[in-house]
Amino acid sequence: MSFTNEGVNQDSIPKYEDVSLTPLPEAAMWVAILSQALFLFITTIITVVGRFLNVPLFVDLLGYWVTAVLLFTGLLMLWSWYSFRFKGYALREHDVIYQRGVIWRKVTILPF
Repeated sequence: MSFTNEGVNQDSIPKYEDVSLTPLPEAAMWVAILSQALFLFITTIITVVGRFLNVPLFVDLLGYWVTAVLLFTGLLMLWSWYSFRFKGYALREHDVIYQRGVIWRKVTILPF
């Protein structure tokens, strides 16, 4: 058996701009939000341990630290929820297309 790798004619491949993308399943959004919740949990544990070990950052600035972590995590969760609607994919005969991005759209095409 001999190996052959026939080329694909560039003109026969449809334009990726013409492909309608399938939105990601809603479960993917919850995975992203849960990962941010895990981040919040870990930073909370670090804050509590730092407070009990009398680390000056956590003792003197505890209120600011907790507020900053909660605000940052809340913004991350909101961004994940908002950016979810701009993500999509398409499976074609010779490639997979994945699109993401709120401000700048990024399209990744993986040939196979």
